[in-house]
Amino acid sequence: MCDQISLTKNIQDVAKQLYKRAEQDKILRGKSMDAAVACVIFIACRQEGVPRTFKEICQLTNVPKKTIGQCYKLLEGHFNLNSNKRPASTTEGPEGLLSRYVNHLDLPVYISTAAKELIKECRNHGVADGRSPISLAGAAIYFTSHLYGQGKSAKEIAEVAGVSDSTIKLVYKLMYKEREKLAGKEALESGRAVLSRLPPISDK
Repeated sequence: MCDQISLTKNIQDVAKQLYKRAEQDKILRGKSMDAAVACVIFIACRQEGVPRTFKEICQLTNVPKKTIGQCYKLLEGHFNLNSNKRPASTTEGPEGLLSRYVNHLDLPVYISTAAKELIKECRNHGVADGRSPISLAGAAIYFTSHLYGQGKSAKEIAEVAGVSDSTIKLVYKLMYKEREKLAGKEALESGRAVLSRLPPISDK
């Protein structure tokens, strides 16, 4: 179910943990399984900083908004969710997202390091200014994974990051245009990084 709205493994794991605790403590006694699942997905998204609206969860699960709201109030009171709520990813820097994304994509650790350097160079050269941390992190992984011969598709990265692949490609396009400035000089000279590995873009 989580896969249908491109939720990360972290969110799925949090949702499973919440559901298990709710079952053990019998908090949602009398509520349907669909309602309980819808509620824990909604909460897990909020806690992991990738909020989804009640409407999105309703469309995914076919559970009425009112029912999800009732379940949420029960869990909120029991787990004291407000005090445990994590800040949204929109306020988290892209560097804080890279390790998690790289791990879920089964990429080498050095891709995360290279992506951090790429984002640093983006800031230095004013590339992709104003883009969200999630899209910037996703595009940086797309760029560096191909640069180092470990290429992942935009779709694969989008599924982990919880954004559309078109968003990742849009930010990547900005990076690609400045690729010679952004790619690490040392890595290029050593042959570990090769600019020709980068997926070409359309000028349209």
